[in-house]
Amino acid sequence: MDLDDGTVLARNPTTVSARIEETVVLLDEQREHVELEGVGVTVWEALAAPTTVGALVGLLAQEYDAEPATVRRDVVPFLGELVRRGVVRAG
Repeated sequence: MDLDDGTVLARNPTTVSARIEETVVLLDEQREHVELEGVGVTVWEALAAPTTVGALVGLLAQEYDAEPATVRRDVVPFLGELVRRGVVRAG
């Protein structure tokens, strides 16, 4: 699935997650673990409520003082992987 600025993302409610110090550990649909650190943790926390890719890019650009185009280029493939693993839903 192609993710654009209007795509709404949300955590999969069946995903099990735990925060361990600065890391968030998730169990995907195949019960394989996914470890998030740094920006990944910020993304996971932002997805506590459904949000669009565009809003998430804006939040990360502000949080990390980066250009939105750079953030988009870097984060969209990561978001796609979270969707592919089933821990995030896109619609």
